Amino acid sequence: MKIYRLSVLICTLFFISCSEGDLLELSVNFEEVVESCANENENTFVFYKIDNQMNRSLSVNFTSTTFDITPEIADISFTETTEITLNASTNQLIYREYGSTISGEDYFCSSVPPANVGVTEELISSNGKLEIKYEALSTSDTQESFTRILTLRDVTLEGNGKAIRKELLELGNEIVDIDISIDFDGELENCSDTNGTSFVFYKLNEDSDTSLSFNFVDAAFDITPEIDDISVDTPTIINLDTTNNQVIFREFDTAITDLNAVEYFCNDIEPVGVSITKELISSSGTVEVSYDESDPVENPRKFTRTLTLKDNVFEAANGNPIQIDSFIIGSDEVVVN
Repeated sequence: MKIYRLSVLICTLFFISCSEGDLLELSVNFEEVVESCANENENTFVFYKIDNQMNRSLSVNFTSTTFDITPEIADISFTETTEITLNASTNQLIYREYGSTISGEDYFCSSVPPANVGVTEELISSNGKLEIKYEALSTSDTQESFTRILTLRDVTLEGNGKAIRKELLELGNEIVDIDISIDFDGELENCSDTNGTSFVFYKLNEDSDTSLSFNFVDAAFDITPEIDDISVDTPTIINLDTTNNQVIFREFDTAITDLNAVEYFCNDIEPVGVSITKELISSSGTVEVSYDESDPVENPRKFTRTLTLKDNVFEAANGNPIQIDSFIIGSDEVVVN
């Protein structure tokens, strides 16, 4: 019995020694920066580190319908951790060694990796999990930055007769920069023009503490146009500038009442007790005003008027400019007798 126990002890020590030896030899602890991409579709993601001095990589690829590699600010939680369960087939942690240097973007971020890359060593996870969490880093008027922290727990890597077990492995951190979003739901309102050439459209979010307004001067435009002035084929183009024609995004420290909104946007009277906490103003681009008739045989005739922002740059006192290729400000109904 003593001989049997001694044999078991020797075998156990030998196995642990071999695992630790492989761990030291392969050294899956990388000092390189973590990079990421969505390599096949919007639900497939890769985090990877490359050590081109030793021609090796450590990567995690997984599929998720809830994770977003470029999240919106509202989707980031500082209290909840995203957990990805690893396995040997779909959600994998992979250690590889290569016969030559590789390009991470070409190798990991393409659905068809380069065919001329030779893998000389490969270990794939059989279990474990990836934890993803965020910490606030910095903020400006146009952008917020976060640290995305990637941690591997209870991972086993296997291959070529080797097994490496890690209870904790810090895969690394990466900086995530997210532009402030001006997109929100709200009913588009307008102000009756006072001199026939100055116009305002605006909308508030459901909490009435965020607004998007469009102020412009145009001698040919009319808030309530005649039927002959409406074209469903050719939109009206209004060029934005830094003085008269502007789209302005604002956030407030408290809600604005409907009455205050009319006074604020139509008469330029600031509501008492309400302060602007964030303001972004367009510096270039255009707004297209287009019309779509709901039913030509109706009387009075009804059109849906849509305002679309094109090729715009939003700027603020603090932060990098935000560029927007195309964005629908909103739509309202126009009734023409």
